[in-house]
Amino acid sequence: MTDLVHGNPLWTAINAVPVQYPWLEKDESCEVAVVGAGLTGAMIAYQFAKAGIDTVLLAGSSIGYGSTSVSTGLLEYDAAGTLTELTEKIGSDEAVRVYEMAEAAVHKMERLAGELPDNAGFTRRDSLYYCDCPEHDGFIHEEYLKRRHTGFDVELIDRTTAKDRYSFPISSGIVSKNASAEVDPYRLTHALVAAAKQAGARIYEHSRIYNIVTDDKRQTQDQVLSSVTRHYVYANKVVIASGYDAAQFTGGLTSQSTVFAMATKPVEGFAGWEDRSILRNHDCPELYLRTTADNRVIIGGLSSSFIDGGGRIGGILSMPYLASKRYCELETHLKDMFPGIRGLSAEYDYAGAFCTTVDGLPIIGGEAEHPGWYFALCPGDNGILWANIASELLLELHKGEPSEDLALFAPCRYKPAGHAGSRKRKEARR
Repeated sequence: MTDLVHGNPLWTAINAVPVQYPWLEKDESCEVAVVGAGLTGAMIAYQFAKAGIDTVLLAGSSIGYGSTSVSTGLLEYDAAGTLTELTEKIGSDEAVRVYEMAEAAVHKMERLAGELPDNAGFTRRDSLYYCDCPEHDGFIHEEYLKRRHTGFDVELIDRTTAKDRYSFPISSGIVSKNASAEVDPYRLTHALVAAAKQAGARIYEHSRIYNIVTDDKRQTQDQVLSSVTRHYVYANKVVIASGYDAAQFTGGLTSQSTVFAMATKPVEGFAGWEDRSILRNHDCPELYLRTTADNRVIIGGLSSSFIDGGGRIGGILSMPYLASKRYCELETHLKDMFPGIRGLSAEYDYAGAFCTTVDGLPIIGGEAEHPGWYFALCPGDNGILWANIASELLLELHKGEPSEDLALFAPCRYKPAGHAGSRKRKEARR
């Protein structure tokens, strides 16, 4: 399996493991088996169990220690790309609908966080998408108008108005009002898993599923999942929520890259950073910045080629050499942006595999080649919102009430015209 995490991620470093779940030590039967216990799998297991569906959640390793541990923890309706870019990929009406669904998902996540014993550090924020190069002002202004005229609460700022609000250079920018949020993804994942268990789901860690076979001879529960623990799970349906590994069945992912992040020690104030807005720049290199509930700053970006199995970037540079350079660049960039914030000092440096789909959207739904399976592949910066959307759409699909919105995320959109897959024995590794 691909090594997705490098360094010492903030979320797993500052949080103790709240609960350790058993490994699969007996055969299980259920209506729905969810493979993958990152944030996506946790969200789906929670929604299904809450709806009264007999659910088993299977983690290949420790819950929340995969891609979730290096998640940005951001919820932004525009993280799939600008409205202009998304329109070029999928069409105007479809792009606006995706934005509307993502914005609604922020509200739903706020309600969900409030229902959990641990709100996982959920905090509403404004977000700023900006450029510091005047050559990009035209694009920013066009994007602002598209958002404004399609009903989103946005404000356009220019170089003059930005000076009193931010301590770093801004040529123009779009402020999205109260439409974004921050969360601790590790705490959220564990809170969802605990709530799923309370609703009746059975949870198993360190129980990687290495094979899924459809047994047509069984009257019910004809999906047979084989675990490395030498036990089986028999299910009516399987949800493949095992992150990047699920792409072997669906396709659609662009080439992987490595994204670096740095988290500071807690600071006393945020001078030059109005309302602690989530920051994302349009220029190269692309960067994102956010704060945390315990007053840290996280800055991430500076993507490089993917880390191969030998621990080398692009098969050439050693990971330690490039990582050290990237972490220094992030810290320097942060201090240049916020000279008024005292005590900015790196405490955690980490990197993770980053991948997205061709159109920047998740892969959600079923496909003809695997009639007993549902897919929930939610990569990219907006994985938390995609996971929320996936959990609702898959629940509706399972109940026989599929939403028309499923077509926006269907796995078949990456299949060649006329593709006719055959049902074959496959492995689902996690």
